[in-house]
Amino acid sequence: ARPGAVGLLYEGETELRLGEFLQAAGESPVTLLIGPEGGFDPREVAQAKAAGARIVGLGSRILRTETVALAALAIALHLRGELG
Repeated sequence: ARPGAVGLLYEGETELRLGEFLQAAGESPVTLLIGPEGGFDPREVAQAKAAGARIVGLGSRILRTETVALAALAIALHLRGELG
């Protein structure tokens, strides 16, 4: 199966925000990669980027791994008109 647009959520990313990534994807499916507690290693981020993933951030706050999935889902659903 094709994962659609792939975004890796990384706390060190300041240029591309999740909202911008999702808007650019339009109605296409998206896959969001969320790291483990402690975050992704910079080498993992580089590997994902080399494989075609976009590196995206949520802003200046660093969320716990249990929370970031819910926050990302809420943002995605809201931007696609399915929540709020």
